Amino acid sequence: EIHDGRYFLRLVVVDHNEYRSISEIEISLDNVAPTIVIDSPKTGNVLRADIIPIIGTINDLNFDTYVLEYLPPNDVWVEISRSAEPLVSSKLGDWNAVQLIAGGYQIRATAFDQAGNFTQTIPPIEIVLDDTKATATLTKPESNTYVNRSVQIYGIATDENFDRYILDFRSIGLKNQWHSIAVTQLGERKEEGLLANWRLSSLNEGIHEIRLTVFDKSGQFSQDQVRVIVDSTIPKSRIISPVSGQQVPQNISIIGSAYDLNFKKYTIEYGIGKSPVLWRSISKTGFLEAVLDGTLAEWNSPNLIGEYTLRLTVEDQVGQTSNHQIQVSFKDYVDNQRIEHVESLDGRAKLIFPPNCLTEQTIVTINPTTHGYEFAPRDLQLNPRKPATIEFTIHDMKEKIGIFRWDDRNEKSLLGSWKLIGGTSNHQERTISTTVTKLGQYAVLELANSTEEYAENPITSLNSQPRLFSPNRGEKTAISFQLNKPSNVTIKIYNIAGRLRRSFEGKGLISGNHVFWWDGRDNKNNLVVSNIYIITVETGNTIKTKTVVVKNN
Repeated sequence: EIHDGRYFLRLVVVDHNEYRSISEIEISLDNVAPTIVIDSPKTGNVLRADIIPIIGTINDLNFDTYVLEYLPPNDVWVEISRSAEPLVSSKLGDWNAVQLIAGGYQIRATAFDQAGNFTQTIPPIEIVLDDTKATATLTKPESNTYVNRSVQIYGIATDENFDRYILDFRSIGLKNQWHSIAVTQLGERKEEGLLANWRLSSLNEGIHEIRLTVFDKSGQFSQDQVRVIVDSTIPKSRIISPVSGQQVPQNISIIGSAYDLNFKKYTIEYGIGKSPVLWRSISKTGFLEAVLDGTLAEWNSPNLIGEYTLRLTVEDQVGQTSNHQIQVSFKDYVDNQRIEHVESLDGRAKLIFPPNCLTEQTIVTINPTTHGYEFAPRDLQLNPRKPATIEFTIHDMKEKIGIFRWDDRNEKSLLGSWKLIGGTSNHQERTISTTVTKLGQYAVLELANSTEEYAENPITSLNSQPRLFSPNRGEKTAISFQLNKPSNVTIKIYNIAGRLRRSFEGKGLISGNHVFWWDGRDNKNNLVVSNIYIITVETGNTIKTKTVVVKNN
């Protein structure tokens, strides 16, 4: 019941003579065991297999010694360190766990004082040694994938002692500037799943690197990185030729652009009408090479006739697409066995072929240009004895106009020039027409005052095509001729008995080719009978004649 502390013990010896002898010693009374506090590690900690410092306090007023030990799984206690020095909030020892296997371990300290009292860590500190790093694997997107707008990042973030994972990214070229990506659930282990939905709205185009870092509870971490290519630019899709609204032959060159820095492929499709329901591809597979202002395809269409829509669709590596549509009108072959009319889609330009004027089967198209119309194909061979007739409808008729052809190979100009062909004006029908033996670009232009310079008489190249026609079927014949200088012309048609049946007056005709249409009616607007008729064209003292046959079926 005596309190701990310092005491004196005294022995007194007295004999019968009352002599005394005294002996004294000083002692310490200690019934208190030493103090043990382990601050680190704590129970439940996961530690890497390394040199682990053990921090804490072991102290006593009458301290003697302490022993620090660890207990491996299913084994006996092993000494870590021992010391005769009391410590307060200091390193008690270094536990060399480098070679130890992963698993659960216990740590304890036993301290003794000089009185024989001792204290032991009860319960021992229970920790886990972890000798493997966490698993960090990015499974999607794959490296060098093209991305746009948003990316779903999938991967594996796991460990037996998993703690957390983070995602960040950087632009290639800015190697030290990593930026965080918001993850779905920071502390959730992912065996294989969605790690984040990455929004790219404010991200510049180019190559970027995604990094996954997975931590375990021991502080160890693993990383995985993939590169992605951000592309937010829509591909370029444009059909330059044919121009929308044009007439086209069966075989056409499709010219334009199908381009992107991260190009994948383009397709060309066609469908009936302006708003097709069903689209068909012009090729079995897509085109895999980008084109910039060049030939997209040479297409031999499958005998299409009428209005169709062509659609060009360009796709990039991200999956972004753009398309461009045009409307074209496929023309049929010219029937060389009868009078054939070919018109532009706006009806303002017309080409009339007499029978048997073509030397080969041909598709003819008429399309507007900046000046006039393009009559194609340019290399079409016409029978020079059977010229075709070009006719333009003019809403604003002027007195001095003519039909011109653009000559690319004019010796006087490297840029080419317009060459006057001729032109017969019909003010009542608001038309102007002339005969031609080759196609190309034709336009109606005003005549310069120098028109009078076209010289030399007489009338040449008088012709009538077709030479045999049936007025009761609505057919007409084109009476054509060339004037070598401006003149007034009278055209008369006689029967074989010499009686006048029809006459035309051409006043103030310009130099060049002219054409007058005879519908097989006389001056009283009655159909003439089937027979041979004589055509005369007179100017000044010059008269030219030609015969034509009327056959009413």
